[in-house]
Amino acid sequence: MPVYNGAKFLEESIGSLFAQTFADFEIIAVDDGSTDSSLEVLSGLRRQDGRLQIHSRSNSGGPAVPKNDGIGIAKGEYIGFLDYDDYCHPEHLHELVVGLDANQKWIAAFHDIEVVDVFGKPRPQTYLQEIEFRNKASHYLVGLGEAWFECAADFHDFMLFHHAAMHTQSVLIARKRLNGATLSFDARYRIGEDTDLWLRLGYLSRLGRLGRIGFLDRVLGSYRMHLANITKDKLESAEGVVMVYVNHYREISGSADEGMLSRLREKISYKHGRLAYELYALGKHRLARAHFTEAMKWFPNRSYGVDRFKTYLPAAVSGWLRRVRAS
Repeated sequence: MPVYNGAKFLEESIGSLFAQTFADFEIIAVDDGSTDSSLEVLSGLRRQDGRLQIHSRSNSGGPAVPKNDGIGIAKGEYIGFLDYDDYCHPEHLHELVVGLDANQKWIAAFHDIEVVDVFGKPRPQTYLQEIEFRNKASHYLVGLGEAWFECAADFHDFMLFHHAAMHTQSVLIARKRLNGATLSFDARYRIGEDTDLWLRLGYLSRLGRLGRIGFLDRVLGSYRMHLANITKDKLESAEGVVMVYVNHYREISGSADEGMLSRLREKISYKHGRLAYELYALGKHRLARAHFTEAMKWFPNRSYGVDRFKTYLPAAVSGWLRRVRAS
């Protein structure tokens, strides 16, 4: 659990781990240079339950580094993650451990979660229901009974071209089954470090170098949406997503077939284009121009060329054009 100024949520979050029906685990909280009372709250919780370990470090600027610190400290056979403002349902660990124990070739397993507001009120649909996961991913799922599914070897393709699906707090990883593959988050990312990891592991599974991934169609965790969420910054989130796809393209370009690479180039172009439009609407023409240029490099699109030209227009003219388009 990476912690940064999470004092007001820690009792509920870590309390949900204390309440797990599966008891044989350790909790590693890595305080990432908090300036609030997080360390004091953690110390109080540590006195309640000796399974909680507390480690402190100077602020790293993002969640990847403290997560990696925790991985380096962890002694367990299975590793999971929980942000300080989220919480797990009591059967979370038990169900995932049962699934991984029963399927020794799986490298990881995940489940669905609910999305709640700052007060814990859930949305009408769960995280995976909102993206119609069961329907859109049906080709990639093999039913095993008891709400368990095995993801096909090419599940990576669904995550890459449709939706990453594996929300970090819902995943349990069998690290001894990774056959030397690196279990770490890329510290270059402030946002998207988790998607990057799932794509990397998923691609190795696709190549047959690693085992499959299991999915349990149950809601066993809660993800809290509030103003402090790092992913609330739309621009930073969009930039992080672009970076994830570009780096993944570079990593797989030597082994993936041209069909996949072509589809990925088109997706990267689209992501650059969407980010360019966001920047243009904010009047950040120079940055928008750079992303329109990148979009055209990855996949030619005449409309991006036209909109790139508009970024050279004076602000008053471009503002008038936006108003005309809106009307």
